[in-house]
Amino acid sequence: MRRVGVVGDGLSGLIAGLGAGSCGVEVAIFGHSEPLGGLASPIDPEATWLFDRIPLFWRRKGRLNNLLNRLKVPMPTRRVPLSKMAFVRDDQRHSLPTVANYFRRSSGELSAEWTSLIKAARAGDLRNLEGSVKDAAI
Repeated sequence: MRRVGVVGDGLSGLIAGLGAGSCGVEVAIFGHSEPLGGLASPIDPEATWLFDRIPLFWRRKGRLNNLLNRLKVPMPTRRVPLSKMAFVRDDQRHSLPTVANYFRRSSGELSAEWTSLIKAARAGDLRNLEGSVKDAAI
């Protein structure tokens, strides 16, 4: 029987090991630390900060979840309070809003034009906006 060593226990290394193992090869996966998973490894539930370690979430019936089940990787799930989620910009921690509805799609008067307003604001050029969305941008 052939033996294969895979360096790296992230998702790519685990998938490579699964592929080689499916072909009847004996596989040894070498990782840097416990637990397995690389950047997708479980995060300490008692941590004060929740860093962006891909993937943060995924669909339970999706392809990634099916792959993790096939790999027999235990992926404990839990609700993460919004107060533990944040982003860092200019070395400052900014907490996410604690109101769950804040992330829902807009359904108001400007909802159809909201995307163009955001794109223009990101580009730093609001000159091409017209109508009520231009008034909202001012």
